[in-house]
Amino acid sequence: LLAPNDIVALLTEVIAKGGHLLLCVGPDATGVIPEIYQERLRTVGGWVRRHTDIVNQGVPWTTWGDDDCRYITVDGVLHAIDVGGRGRFDALDRSIGTITSMTSTDGTAVPFEQTERGTVLDRPPRNQKKLPVVYRVEHTTPPEPAIELFSGGLTSTIELAPLLADARAGAIVQLGDGRYVGPARVPDGVTLRGLGADRTTIDGVDGVAVVLGSGSRVAHCTVTGGGSRIAWLSKPVVSLAGDGAQLLGCHIDGHIDVTGSDAKVNSCRAIGLVAKDADGLSVLRSSFAGMQWDCAIDITGGSGHQVEGCEFHDVLQAVRLHSTVGAVVSGNQIRARWWGVHLIDTEGSRVYANQMVRVMRAVDIEGGTLAEIIGNAVSDGDSGCVVQRGASDVEVTGNRWERCRIGLLTWDVGQVHHRENDTVDLLDDALVSGP
Repeated sequence: LLAPNDIVALLTEVIAKGGHLLLCVGPDATGVIPEIYQERLRTVGGWVRRHTDIVNQGVPWTTWGDDDCRYITVDGVLHAIDVGGRGRFDALDRSIGTITSMTSTDGTAVPFEQTERGTVLDRPPRNQKKLPVVYRVEHTTPPEPAIELFSGGLTSTIELAPLLADARAGAIVQLGDGRYVGPARVPDGVTLRGLGADRTTIDGVDGVAVVLGSGSRVAHCTVTGGGSRIAWLSKPVVSLAGDGAQLLGCHIDGHIDVTGSDAKVNSCRAIGLVAKDADGLSVLRSSFAGMQWDCAIDITGGSGHQVEGCEFHDVLQAVRLHSTVGAVVSGNQIRARWWGVHLIDTEGSRVYANQMVRVMRAVDIEGGTLAEIIGNAVSDGDSGCVVQRGASDVEVTGNRWERCRIGLLTWDVGQVHHRENDTVDLLDDALVSGP
């Protein structure tokens, strides 16, 4: 059953995409629309009456929006609808021109900051249970693009393997503008460096583009290939096969496959990462976006792994650890359809200081022992933390669960220590225990 704010979010998405919305709400056996439906429709109707110009005259803008906002034009004037309550509009960056004012429908000017990464309102986040707020956006015409004296596009296609054939440990192989075709192996201790992800591309076509040896590094490139992706199955395009291999500042159009120990992925953007039976993997300050049904980081076995300071969205689950020892997941921003962090038969895992929004199960612990779930902020999901299937000696401390259904669910488990967890606007209980 959709809440009023969810109905308005759906309505504005349909309008922003140029469509029409039909809600199928019918009477019960007595010929009366149930009161629970009436209440929601009245609330939504109030919002529609206040914004009839949006509903009746609104047309799509250059982009419809995202999970947090919608963009609709009325009589040539841009309107931004804050659906998520975060006051963040990523599409309103400096490429659209300079925003001169943002005003709410009652004419109140709203302070904001516009940067190269979007526009953020200068106010605290709004409760997502409240109906979306509409802002009228006035902005200048964007400047004409600068004349390009030299093309910055990809200008050539070069076989990569011959460039690496004679490289020895300690060497730096500098790539230029263009498309380099793999597959190729980066020799042990060699650095392969591009001019930036928008200028240097390594393409594996139908397979893995590049394999890294021990102590080797690939930096500042886009890496693609792997053929067409099949459903949610992984599409490996980079292999960190040697111990101590590193990826730095790369855009990975596919998955990173890790089999070597002490590998590091730093400041990269990728669809996902799969690691098996390797130790000491570090994934730092990177972002992962999938296709709603996949797992972003999937690690099986090994010890001493670290996932820190990353962003996740458009995935079924953000981080899955299976049979690992001493792994740390900290300081990440997570939005996932089902699992935020999923621990399966792990030992000594630490999950702390993560922010998780709209996740069905923020942290799910199945089996294993000595997990520590500390200081995480979870909002607008179903469960803040689930402990089940025989997990034991679990510490759940100092977490904040806001606007979730329940805080902590324990089911068929050993000893679970929980204390100093804050709860705000939970639909059910802070603690639910099963058999």
